[in-house]
Amino acid sequence: MIIKEDLADILDWFKGVIYLWLNMFIVFFSPIVWVALLVGIATIVDMVFGIWKNIKLGHKINSKKMRSGFLSKTFVYVGLVLFVFAIDHLLLNQIFELFINSKYLPTKLFALILIGIEVYSMDESYKEIKGKSFLNVMFLTIKKMNNARKKLENKIK
Repeated sequence: MIIKEDLADILDWFKGVIYLWLNMFIVFFSPIVWVALLVGIATIVDMVFGIWKNIKLGHKINSKKMRSGFLSKTFVYVGLVLFVFAIDHLLLNQIFELFINSKYLPTKLFALILIGIEVYSMDESYKEIKGKSFLNVMFLTIKKMNNARKKLENKIK
């Protein structure tokens, strides 16, 4: 028969095992915490754009649908980044480092693709609200600034 002290010892042992596994998980994924965080932030900002679009266009916002869609999308994106990192760390990183002096390049490229998808989604929402693309406006502004810089350089010469 199990007595209370034995049950408490077993529970403490399970707590220790869970604590150990969580620490190992955190240490393993620590090199890309910021990458995964950026993917999560991009998803949050896209959700804000979606809410803004629905409010401006007068669509009904269903919190249950929004919450489930946002949570599943965020968990899938961040989970995929962690999965790609595990493959990258265990298999690909040493091969890529022979050619490119950058750690975890496949993970970073994959995260960049996911962030790009989110930015494109934000741009679509912005287009529906304002009638123009903020990406086009941004690229046009950069082009104008570059032309102004070149004119200044030519005047200085």
